[in-house]
This record gives sequence, C-alpha cells and structure tokens, in this order.
Amino acid sequence: MVSFIVVVTEVPTDRAYFIAKEILMTERTYKKDLEILNLWFRDEVSKEEQMPEELLSLLFSHLDPIYELHCSFLKDIEQRMATW
Repeated sequence: MVSFIVVVTEVPTDRAYFIAKEILMTERTYKKDLEILNLWFRDEVSKEEQMPEELLSLLFSHLDPIYELHCSFLKDIEQRMATW
C-alpha cells in the first residue's frame, strides 16, 4: 500500500498581496538598475579624461545613499512578504 502526504499551503489571493508582490518585483529591478549605474556606468564615465572630477562627484554623490536606502527597503519588503 502506498500512501501520499499532501501538504497544502495557503496562497494569499487578496488584491493587496498581489500589489505588494508587484512592488517587490519592481524594487528588485530598480535595485539592479542602481547597481548597474553604480558599478558599470560610474566605471566607464570615470575613464573619460575630459570628465572633471568635480562633475563626477556631483553626478554620483547621491547614488550610494539611494542604493543603500533601496537595499534596506527591499529587504524589509521581502521579510514582510515572507510572513504574509
């Protein structure tokens, strides 16, 4: 005789859950976009000899704090979604 154990997990079906899930996915994409700006674009722009250091600093001075803020926000959303 073979017996099966079926585990039923309840998946939220309310509208708020799906909106929060969309925010989570959007935030993940935005974080990756910020990483691209912060790593690749900054690296390429800094190679330009014609780019003054003051302008580089002005362009990228706020990027790190924005990135850190969104990393924290994303972590918070992920934790909340895990316990929904």
